[in-house]
Amino acid sequence: MNEYPLSKFIDLIQYDQSIVSAEKERTKLQHELHTHKHEFDVLQISMENAKQHLHDMRKEVDVKEREMADLDEQEKGKKARLEQSSSQREYESLKHEIETVKKKQLGLEDGLIAAWKTYEVTQKETEEKKAFCVKRSAELDVVIQEVMQKIAAIDGKIKELLVVRVQKEEGIPAEWLEKYASMRLKVSNPVVPVHNGSCSACFYQISQKDISELRKNKLLVCRDCFRFLYLERPTRESDTQEKPAS
Repeated sequence: MNEYPLSKFIDLIQYDQSIVSAEKERTKLQHELHTHKHEFDVLQISMENAKQHLHDMRKEVDVKEREMADLDEQEKGKKARLEQSSSQREYESLKHEIETVKKKQLGLEDGLIAAWKTYEVTQKETEEKKAFCVKRSAELDVVIQEVMQKIAAIDGKIKELLVVRVQKEEGIPAEWLEKYASMRLKVSNPVVPVHNGSCSACFYQISQKDISELRKNKLLVCRDCFRFLYLERPTRESDTQEKPAS
């Protein structure tokens, strides 16, 4: 068999490694992009949660302040009625009610002070978290844009490689291409050379008969791993070195 189709086929196989390498790089960048986007989203959620928590703390303060204002109004009203009381019984009753309101005010005041302290601490923490999230989000936005540009560049490179690949398929038997395409779906290296009389992928020993066939520039299938096998041609330099001195 003419060596030309085999050399073209080997060249295609080696060329495909550059495509595989580019595709691996693209997958790596896509994973990196996903990681950065996930961190960006987590930061936004964290910032929103912090704002909501601060809002809830403020609502708690407002509720207690309204309760305190309501108690102040009750005390004011009862004191006004106390001054206008017409009997001792009514006076004592109002006085008792005022004391009850004061006890409630005292208890509520401790809760209000605690709520304000919690709110102030939460407000400070929220401001710090917001500053960090804004800064980190800006950094991530820059990184995300850079990674997206790299992916776009690799997409363009892969597209160019595939265009050239079509040209490299010319002159290769359709049967070889069909089997090669099928094997590529199963293993990353569907076509391998024979090294030291063995398949370089699974190290299965090749028979002498098959070695003879391979020397005729034929393409055989490994009987163990079913990859395509070919025999690498020695370089001219090695041929020269192997020639005995005259």
